[in-house]
Amino acid sequence: MTGVKYEDEHAIFMLESMFNQFPKAMVADMYMKESKKNFDVALDKLISLQKTNNSQPHHNHGARNGAGNRLRKLMEEKKKNLKVKQGTIKYTQLSEKFNFEKVVKWKTFDIGNDDHLRLLKGMDDPLTLDNFLETIEEDPSIDIVQLPCATTKVNATFFKVNIVQSLMSKPECPLCHTYYPIPGTQPSGTMTTKVYPDKNCQGYYGDGVIEIVFNFPSGTQGPNHRNPGTSFSGTTRYAYLPHVDDGKLAVKLLEKAFQRGELFTVGRSLTNNSDNVVTFGSIHLKTAVGGGPQAHGWPDNTYFSRLQAECAAKMIFHDDQEDEMMGWLNKKDKTSNTII
Repeated sequence: MTGVKYEDEHAIFMLESMFNQFPKAMVADMYMKESKKNFDVALDKLISLQKTNNSQPHHNHGARNGAGNRLRKLMEEKKKNLKVKQGTIKYTQLSEKFNFEKVVKWKTFDIGNDDHLRLLKGMDDPLTLDNFLETIEEDPSIDIVQLPCATTKVNATFFKVNIVQSLMSKPECPLCHTYYPIPGTQPSGTMTTKVYPDKNCQGYYGDGVIEIVFNFPSGTQGPNHRNPGTSFSGTTRYAYLPHVDDGKLAVKLLEKAFQRGELFTVGRSLTNNSDNVVTFGSIHLKTAVGGGPQAHGWPDNTYFSRLQAECAAKMIFHDDQEDEMMGWLNKKDKTSNTII
């Protein structure tokens, strides 16, 4: 989608998967224009539109037509008796010892197998355009792998060294954008969550505050950072959520994002004009209890829906939504992997 931000593209993709009985262009327009990039508003509009079409048959889409309604009911049930789990969780940054093969579950071509060589005939690595057979003829030690998302139409086959670099940059197939759970660029650190009943976020008086403390000690940059092997300066950052149902759900999303290494990164701070420091990632946090959006604080009526969309861009969902989404993605029309 030309001109569409990465997080918006994935929010649209999620809506398209949920309501694929509607034209993709209509779903994208519903999110981008009619709902002004508000995921919850777009979801409600599509559910309402879906209800008006319930009497019309949708060939082969019966299992998905009620997806939006199921998600809404699941989320309403989840809000009942919500509790914030107070405590500290840890994250360890990606290291040179990370086992990509175990996580991605790719298959490796056997250059001693004539059938495998026939499959590689005339094929180039889509990342570098280097011919597979010509390259391994010069250096037989180079591994060629095929991702589980490969089909006869999208032959996701790469030199292992190339796909590892690609996955460290963005944890998805560069051809079909299938997500793989590779740790993000966040450095090692901790996330501590605590509830303060006597404090308030502006606009939520009497509800209490969920305070989140992120602590990152100074360390050495890993293989997926900008300057591997270079030291970086650590930091401590604070985030705040109102102690209401939406805030309780939001902290669970942030915990998932933290555990996947997506909330922070190591790079250049434009604020401090310094390099090799811990900076915020693309998932926005509220760092003040007041002052409104301009001060990165509360109140902000669209924050929770924006957070959901930003997390969806990283394939991070609430547990129930994740079960639904992964089910739909696994049911996408595919042929079996071309390696037997």
